[in-house]
Amino acid sequence: FQTTRALSTAQTVEAAFGHAAQHVRQETPAAVCALFVHDPGAGVVRCIGAAGEKSELLYGLEIKVGERITGWAASHLQPIANSDAALDLGPLAGAFRSRLRSALVIPLMNRDKVLGVISAYAIDENAFRNEHRYAVEQICGTLSAKLEELLHPEAPTLLKFSPRKA
Repeated sequence: FQTTRALSTAQTVEAAFGHAAQHVRQETPAAVCALFVHDPGAGVVRCIGAAGEKSELLYGLEIKVGERITGWAASHLQPIANSDAALDLGPLAGAFRSRLRSALVIPLMNRDKVLGVISAYAIDENAFRNEHRYAVEQICGTLSAKLEELLHPEAPTLLKFSPRKA
């Protein structure tokens, strides 16, 4: 509940992701958590936030929509649990102090539009259980709404009234 409240009042994408990443790392065995944002013009998801040891290695990483684990989740709007992290990160999976061995990837959606993906990586194989996936999916709902607000602010809609004809 505290994470949801903190996330919903965040004023920046960085702050929102910070709250979400803290929740993911507390509730799952994730050693690293990354926020990938969809860039429809380029056809990629791009890492704009990461948390955990050596997470700076992921900043700026681009994955084509439909490719690797993260891109597949973005394309098919489906979560993926316990795939080999190397399928997503390639050689980067071994660049961490302990090799990243499994991934939990949850798409961030608003309505039927993909906004991005949260990718969590653990050092153990098959590290993520159903309750981990559920915990991350719950926070992703709140994060999706906040990302939509922060990344795609819509101008207020003015209601136009037409006089009724008699």
